[in-house]
Amino acid sequence: MSNEATMRKMPGSSSVSLAQRIEDLRNREPSYVTHGDTLMLQGMAVTSLREQRLSGNLIRLDD
Repeated sequence: MSNEATMRKMPGSSSVSLAQRIEDLRNREPSYVTHGDTLMLQGMAVTSLREQRLSGNLIRLDD
């Protein structure tokens, strides 16, 4: 990925609103992404959307 993408602050750490961030991204020029970067981004997206489950033996509320 480009250095520009890796040098940016985390989205939650700035004072820019989500609507403004979306608008900025929509107005930005498209950039080339390699096949390897695409696979990595897809993997990150799949991982972040994976169903989260808690195991019954990890948390006990009836102590």
